[in-house]
Amino acid sequence: MYTLLKKHLRQQISKPESILSPIIFFILVCFIFSLSQPDEIRNNFTNSLSVMLCSIILAYCIAITYIFEEDFSSGMLQLYYLNCDNKSDIVIAKIISTFVLNGLAFAFIFPVTSLFFRIDSSIYQHIFIAILCISILLSLISVMIASLIIGLKNGGIMASIISLPLFLPVIITSISFFEGLIAGERSLTIFLQNVSALFLIYAPLAILSGTYCIKIATEE
Repeated sequence: MYTLLKKHLRQQISKPESILSPIIFFILVCFIFSLSQPDEIRNNFTNSLSVMLCSIILAYCIAITYIFEEDFSSGMLQLYYLNCDNKSDIVIAKIISTFVLNGLAFAFIFPVTSLFFRIDSSIYQHIFIAILCISILLSLISVMIASLIIGLKNGGIMASIISLPLFLPVIITSISFFEGLIAGERSLTIFLQNVSALFLIYAPLAILSGTYCIKIATEE
């Protein structure tokens, strides 16, 4: 898996647009929203953090197009599948590379986008941890959706149908945490418990569905 991970990281780094497109989109959405809203709405930190969360989710939707599509069209995915003893390693490596190149980027760029909304710097640490946790879940969902698109007939339609039920628990959990954070409740315990529960659901689902869809895609 380590070899696969290095290949995936090297491949995505060699194509900067796969990394920069979601990041630029995230920054632009936050910037445009901050300019278009009056001060009383912009200073509502819950709304601001919710906008940032939705921007990250939409940015991940852009990243989905870069996860498997090039490997599939170039034939590399078939080679990975044939040469890999543990087929699930392909999916796990993609999940990790997606998180490293997208999730970490969003977390580290957050202080810049927070300036658009004048978010209190005293809660940066908590939001940074929250974005990291959210990004792990979004990486799982993104790989799951990307594998459906390449593996199943009408996979794009299927991906559209399941996207909302997958993203909704992440959105609800995150916004609840943000509301508590703004209210002065800065305990991460409940949030981390909720994220852990979602991870235990999404991780095996992403790995199993991803492996199955790759199998279908490579055997056609």
